[in-house]
Amino acid sequence: MTATAADARVGSDPGGGLRVLPRRARANSRAVAGGLAVALAVVLVFAAWLTTRPGRPEPYAVTRVPLAAGARMSAADLTTRRLSLPPSVASSAYPAAADLIGRVLAVPLRAGQLVAGPELTPIGEQPGLRPVSVEAPSSELADLEPGQPVDVFLTTGSGAGAHTALILRGAEVIRVTAPGGGLLGGGGAGSDVVVLGVTDLSEVETLVAAAHAGSLDVVVAEPSDGSGVGPGPG
Repeated sequence: MTATAADARVGSDPGGGLRVLPRRARANSRAVAGGLAVALAVVLVFAAWLTTRPGRPEPYAVTRVPLAAGARMSAADLTTRRLSLPPSVASSAYPAAADLIGRVLAVPLRAGQLVAGPELTPIGEQPGLRPVSVEAPSSELADLEPGQPVDVFLTTGSGAGAHTALILRGAEVIRVTAPGGGLLGGGGAGSDVVVLGVTDLSEVETLVAAAHAGSLDVVVAEPSDGSGVGPGPG
């Protein structure tokens, strides 16, 4: 059979003639390239398998109760559960429920469902707070900073008949202003006005009613107590 120019080369014969030599180098290079391609495919398949293979059981935040889209989560809404998650899911999950307090859901979740990044409203897009101005003792407001969570207590009566109750948890300090801007028209001696950010009308109503019912005290909140009207869980 006659060799073509594509698969043969011309060499010299010791007798002075010419002979056709096969081109083996190109075939060898193709075999090497094919082997590398197969090895690369194996590596890619293995890497993809690792991202979907469940890891060891670790604690992750899940919902304690059903929650609607737009809900701002509190400590009462969350708990932790040991789950075996693949790395691709675990990377967007939260190992501690406290990391999710105050975050807003973008989708509804069932009780016991994992809370991960895709289910949350981005922080910059969370619903705006409703500002409410109330008076409180200046000594309690002196060290407060914007963005700090506070709890609000209402005291009614006086002397032995005085009664104090927690009426609002986790309100956010917007600013502390000079006396004169509160719901009652002006701060008295030893009091200043603090502008608190709350999330809904029920919290606005609670603060307005409390401001007219007695005196308010504002204390730095513990984030794990969550937010909302009335005492926290436990």
